[in-house]
Amino acid sequence: MTEATLLRAIRALEEVQDHLVVVGGTAHRLFPLHPLGRDPGFALLATEDVDFAAPLELQRDGSHQLLDRLREAGFEEKVRGTEEPAFIYPLRGQETTYLQFIANLTGSGRKRSGDRDRLMRFSGICAEKLRHVDVLLHATWDVSLEAEGTALQVRVANPSAYLVQKLLTLEERIPAKRAKDLLYIFDTIAIFSESLSQLGDQAETLVPMLSRKARKKITSAAAIHCFTEGATAREAAKIAQDQRQLPPTATKIVAACALGMRRILPDLLRVAS
Repeated sequence: MTEATLLRAIRALEEVQDHLVVVGGTAHRLFPLHPLGRDPGFALLATEDVDFAAPLELQRDGSHQLLDRLREAGFEEKVRGTEEPAFIYPLRGQETTYLQFIANLTGSGRKRSGDRDRLMRFSGICAEKLRHVDVLLHATWDVSLEAEGTALQVRVANPSAYLVQKLLTLEERIPAKRAKDLLYIFDTIAIFSESLSQLGDQAETLVPMLSRKARKKITSAAAIHCFTEGATAREAAKIAQDQRQLPPTATKIVAACALGMRRILPDLLRVAS
């Protein structure tokens, strides 16, 4: 993620800036900028894409105004894949630097026609509908980003919601991405190691909104991947080994994740082992 790309995107999307939330790896890299965060002392996972979560209410805008603004700012719309096409918005001439938009998937995930309900258009932009995106929109934070001599307030997912969403989706991820997500969890706990009680306070407002099924999902995922030194932790350690001078071992990753998640979600994870 380059600050310049994020800055360019936010300027182009200024009209809906108060509605879009930075999520994914980009949010993770912005966490140290928050007053409760700190420099973890190691290089965070690099990412060239910028992910935005959009609320479903934006779907009411049937214009193409924002898509036109993105194009004026140097982005273009491209489609990846055929059976399950994904829309991305790369900078012209920079295929690996792109924007991606997601929105919450509700209900059965099917339209009345029987087709999958997987895309949302707003102001010409296409967002992929995914489960549990609503969690990322809960009690968002603002961080101050300085780039190109400009200070800009950016809305990001709060770290408690970020971690909960990671646990909710871990089992659906392929093994390589699941290991990367576990490393994101480890890193986030390191960034907020001195503020875990505050993250716990935030989680208290989120957990009651989750269904019983979602809570069980979180407990199960934590027990299998965060509290057990299994394949996911070992693969996460390998990823860190390739990127960091003093990489954590699988044992350290599990110990830190278990301690941090129990501090943030004590009632939910009390029985997890």
